[in-house]
Amino acid sequence: VQGGPAEIIVAVSKAGLQRINECYAWKIYANKVLNMGSIYGFWRKLNKEQKLAKERYIQMFYKLQFRNLVSL
Repeated sequence: VQGGPAEIIVAVSKAGLQRINECYAWKIYANKVLNMGSIYGFWRKLNKEQKLAKERYIQMFYKLQFRNLVSL
């Protein structure tokens, strides 16, 4: 940047504002938060389905074992 101190300050300020608008704008932040929320919701749903499948599997073995104990 050529010129006096005032021009340098203006150039640095503009570059700083541009960086803020590109990296730290509310729209960008909101999109990141929404994406993270979607990913969390997806994993929570997936884990819930896996948990239910495990519970059914364990319940099956429990019932089979319990029936054997009751019939004795």
